[in-house]
Order: sequence, then structure tokens, then C-alpha cells
Amino acid sequence: MCLGFIDSVFFKNDQLVEINTIVNSEKTSNKAIYEVFRVIGGKPLFIYGHLERLKNSLNKSEIQFSSSEPEQLKKRIKKLCEVNHKDFGNIELRISVDEQGNINKYLGFIKHSYPDATAYIHGIATKTLNVVRKNPAVKAKNTNARKLSNDFISENNLYEVLLVNNRGELTEGSRSNLFLIKGNMVYTAPNTMVLEGITRMKVLQALNNLEIELVSDPINLSEISEFQSAFICGTSPGVLPINRINRVEFDVLNKILREIILEYNNIVNDYLSGN
Repeated sequence: MCLGFIDSVFFKNDQLVEINTIVNSEKTSNKAIYEVFRVIGGKPLFIYGHLERLKNSLNKSEIQFSSSEPEQLKKRIKKLCEVNHKDFGNIELRISVDEQGNINKYLGFIKHSYPDATAYIHGIATKTLNVVRKNPAVKAKNTNARKLSNDFISENNLYEVLLVNNRGELTEGSRSNLFLIKGNMVYTAPNTMVLEGITRMKVLQALNNLEIELVSDPINLSEISEFQSAFICGTSPGVLPINRINRVEFDVLNKILREIILEYNNIVNDYLSGN
């Protein structure tokens, strides 16, 4: 495996490259901005939103690079699907700066972690970790928060860990966004405290479609027992119920939760059928 890509062929800049032709010294830079697209039936999901967020991350990281045009990127993803003989999975677009200041663009399939089908019925158990992401608005690789989260997930055999800041407030998952449900309202951390996930934006669209009130306020970990239900959302899991945070249990059959999952799936299906 080279640079984290799992298939025999990927794009480096504008050229298709075979992994076995890349020298061993080439590796992921410590300064790299990226986006991960979920590919379903050869189609990248919500590609326009991902590219807009990539552009914002590049600007905030002061990396002078023009991100790919959507139609060009679609063609390259289609080509990757053809040469690697696969139509489903996760593809990463990475803008990497090496030690000499050279900027390279990579595009290839990466390892993914999709929940088991039963998790959408029974939910997942998760735990909290006191970690603060230095710049939550930027999707950057090789961060200390990412390493700490990965180690915690592995040690505790979790699908996801939820991050808590220095004020004891739940912010987001290590690779997802977090929502909680109380009564007829849905709660989530303010935009300034989290990475504004593309799936999160579609969940907000689902809430609007369903006319469900959203409250964007910090949620203290000590208050989570006041909520009836909880879920995470992200590129790989979609909308995934939580059955437990630490020792606090949640209702995975909550009516509002199930309506949100159904509406989000409708949004996905509508997008794929129109692209």
C-alpha cells in the first residue's frame, strides 16, 4: 500500500499511476488537506459540497492551489472505477505539500469502514474523549487529534468516539457530526465548534424538509441524560443511531430519529438518480 491508497492505480496530479511504480520514499505529507467521497454505483455522492469545503480548507490553510472542477473530477473518478474494477467505496482527493514546498494532488480509493447493517437497527455504543481539534473548520491529515482518536477507538473496540472540549462540551465525532434529540427538537453544536460535514448539511436539509426545529447550542456532557435519542452522521456511516454514550442509553426507535434517517436516505437516492 502506498500513500494510503488500496488499489493498483490512482491519480497523481493529472496522470494515472500504478502503485508499484512509486518509490518507497514517497509518503503522505504532514501538511495535507483532503476530502473523502463515498462512491455508490460509480457516482460520487454530494461532490459539489465536498469540493466547496475543500476550497475553504485550502484558503484557511493558506495553500495556493486551485481545486478540481466537478465535471473533471467526475470523469477521473469514473476512470478510477473502471481501471480498479469497482463501483463502491471511498475515494480520497488529497492536496499535499512536501518539504520542498511542492504541491501534489492525489486521487484514489482508500480503506473504508462502513457500519454493519444491524447497526442501523440497533445503533452503536460510543464513548467520549477529551480532545480539541486545533482548527475544526479545516479537514487536515495527520493531526494529533486524529491519532489520539484512532488509538482510543482501537483500544475500546468502537466504531466512533465523541470529542469533548475543555469546557466539558460535546462537539463532534472524530470523523462524524453529532446530533441529539429531546422532545420534538434536534440539538447539535454550533458551526464554529465543528467541521461542517457534507452529510451534516444534508441532515440539516432533512430537518428542514420535515419541519423539525434545530437548536445549535453547546451540549454539556453532564446534560446528555436529558436527551432521548442521539445519532452521528458522516460520509461512511450516513445517518447512524447511537444506543449508548458512555453509560447513558438512548432510544434507537425514536420516531423523529427514524423520520430523519428515512428523509436522509430519500435525499441520497434523489441525488444519485439525478447525477
